[in-house]
Amino acid sequence: MMARNTCPGSTVDLVKLVENEPFTPGGKFEFHITDDPSSPVVMRPDSVGRGVFYAFERSNAGCYSASTMIDVAIFDCTTDTCRSDLYVTYTVDKELMGKEFLVKDSLPKLKWKMEAETRQIGGYNCFKATAVVPANKSDFRNYRLKKQDDKKEPAKQDDGNKTNFMDGIEMPKEITITAWYTPDIPVNQGPESYWGLPGLILEINDGKTIILCSKIVINPKDKADIKPPTGGKEVSQKEYDEIMTKKMEEMQQMYQSQGGHGTGGGQRMRIGG
Repeated sequence: MMARNTCPGSTVDLVKLVENEPFTPGGKFEFHITDDPSSPVVMRPDSVGRGVFYAFERSNAGCYSASTMIDVAIFDCTTDTCRSDLYVTYTVDKELMGKEFLVKDSLPKLKWKMEAETRQIGGYNCFKATAVVPANKSDFRNYRLKKQDDKKEPAKQDDGNKTNFMDGIEMPKEITITAWYTPDIPVNQGPESYWGLPGLILEINDGKTIILCSKIVINPKDKADIKPPTGGKEVSQKEYDEIMTKKMEEMQQMYQSQGGHGTGGGQRMRIGG
């Protein structure tokens, strides 16, 4: 089901292609995202000629919340004149400090490097590819704990002041993305914003999060009625990242100016005027 707040009845492992079924690109691809060591997030994309990636947040009780979506348009690859290019956009409904944004943009095209390693995922022969991308400062998942130098003494703090938690984390300049794709399914799509390889991406690892394909359905009978989000102020991904980064810097400055004791005093920040 593609409904909101839907409790799943069971967990399905990755299955092989249905025997004696003629293959056409597309189908239902269900992804399970696992943060290290665990994550309450599930990814479910539908891609039949034109499809949408669904990103659901899952509670401890197993219920799904409202989804974000990535709209994908794929050229017909059932003939000998298959085109390798495609048009990919996404629409995501995000909320930042009480203000709703509608992020619309094109998916980034990564410079993939083909590696020699191979492995099997769910019975499919997969090949490894890597890409190095700049770290997105507006994405909290990219922050890393700073490495402690045992030779250095910890910085002394003034009495009454708490340590700013931002002092213990840092944002790397670059992140290495590792993808495992299978040419057995010639669809150059994948979970989240990853695409552009000569086969369906069955696993993604960005160092902090692993996204693993858990189910494939070829030629599904039931077609999803997809309605993209429409609420919120429309911005590009770059504009949203700039707003997010600015507000994070304001929060850090406010925290430091008050001696690390939080905002307190009823101070408020405005977003978007």
